[in-house]
Amino acid sequence: MITILSFTSSYRRQALLDAFPHAEEFDFTSLDGVCGYCDEASRQQISLSLSDVLANGIHFIGSGNYHYVSLLFLEKISAPFSLLVFDHHTDMQPPAFGGLLSCGSWVWEAVHTLPFLKEALIIGAGEESLSAAKETTLTELSFSDIQETSQRLSCRFLSKQGEIPVTIIKEYAAIDYPELFSNCLHYPVYLSIDKDVLSEKELNTDWDQGSMPFSELETACHLLTRSHSLIGADICGEPDGEAFLLQSRNINCALAKILSLYYDNKQTSMPHDVRHHHE
Repeated sequence: MITILSFTSSYRRQALLDAFPHAEEFDFTSLDGVCGYCDEASRQQISLSLSDVLANGIHFIGSGNYHYVSLLFLEKISAPFSLLVFDHHTDMQPPAFGGLLSCGSWVWEAVHTLPFLKEALIIGAGEESLSAAKETTLTELSFSDIQETSQRLSCRFLSKQGEIPVTIIKEYAAIDYPELFSNCLHYPVYLSIDKDVLSEKELNTDWDQGSMPFSELETACHLLTRSHSLIGADICGEPDGEAFLLQSRNINCALAKILSLYYDNKQTSMPHDVRHHHE
């Protein structure tokens, strides 16, 4: 149900395993070539280590430098799905350094390569990140029907499987979450949360941050689990230093509680023979 990917000592310093004693931890602290960018050898090693881990469940994946691990979970999904991302960055920059996967390119790679990804919704993107994406990837060379307002940018990527709608909700946008989820998420959802979407009043991560209060993120997750089928979720955005470890742990536990309740209710609603098959 819960997996913890340790690229640094952050989760151990948070004593996160004490909060989730049944979680499975994967120790990647000895891997080279994984911070921000992931070289091919390390990508293969991570994929091999996670070969028996499903996309289903809750995955803690470290600081925002390792957000690219989301793509490795998305690659496991074998049915049509929607991608929902809370992030202060679009993560839609083109791959750099010979096409290496990075924390800033994983959504771009997902849209371009995953046959079962049918739509993507990104919430909380800052102006600087969105402007950079508009100069490189979000252009008419790659996307069609690009429309932008003060609140959002929407476009469509033409893949081999058909058009993939991409909607980016800007930081400071006034969001009606039930309406947004209803209009933009039409398939089972994979949820990816980077805590840099949050205000620095809530948590100080190791990236430039957004302005969202945690109460808004918490409410959005509650609404999502009540209205949509959830495949799995990952959470990143761990702080670099010691000062905010307790706040980060508390946020991790609060998000996991919401998501775990969804899975617990789903498990309870299954017939006994189906539950046994999934255990």
